[in-house]
Amino acid sequence: MSKRRRKGGDDPAETLYDLPLHGGGADPEPTGEELIESAEGLPLRAAGGEPVAESDLETGEGPDLLNETEEEEVREDAPAGVLDRLLGGLVDLAVQAGAVALAAFLSRSLGVPVGIDDYPPFLVLGLFFSFLYAFIPLAFWGHTPGMAWVGHTARSLDGEPLTFSQTVLRWLGSLLTVGLAGLPLLLALGGRSLTDRLSDSRTEKSRR
Repeated sequence: MSKRRRKGGDDPAETLYDLPLHGGGADPEPTGEELIESAEGLPLRAAGGEPVAESDLETGEGPDLLNETEEEEVREDAPAGVLDRLLGGLVDLAVQAGAVALAAFLSRSLGVPVGIDDYPPFLVLGLFFSFLYAFIPLAFWGHTPGMAWVGHTARSLDGEPLTFSQTVLRWLGSLLTVGLAGLPLLLALGGRSLTDRLSDSRTEKSRR
């Protein structure tokens, strides 16, 4: 028997392979490389539709581009004022003096007399309490309770938290300030007090 052939003499398999791969006879979609090549030479445009010059791209000036992310606003904190420093220092001094006065009161309550000869031990107690009072908050949070009350924070000059050595130097600077009746605070009129200069740090208003 002779094999029957379809009208036109075309093999079905050959006819199937001759069909276009893209429906409707549309051209194939361009690849990524072709898109990049076609985009070369076209002027860049900003969000408002105005063209951007190449010189603006090099210098970073000119209008914002469509694909440019919004920059974070960088704000430097203002240095702490003299009056605020004085007020925060008085708060810290009052807390420390109150702790020593409470120890003396408890001693009297226990029947232990407190005379002039007993002042040196209370002085040592006051210094020890003062050190812990200043060192722990400054080392871990950057401010004492008095500084936190007036909204001040101490940091290194590079903006990093205080090191332990800077914290100790700040405590020594505060002792010198108290011993000199607060006169070293006048140095803060230039932006940094004696405590700041001694510890190579700065006191600034806390970020809100």
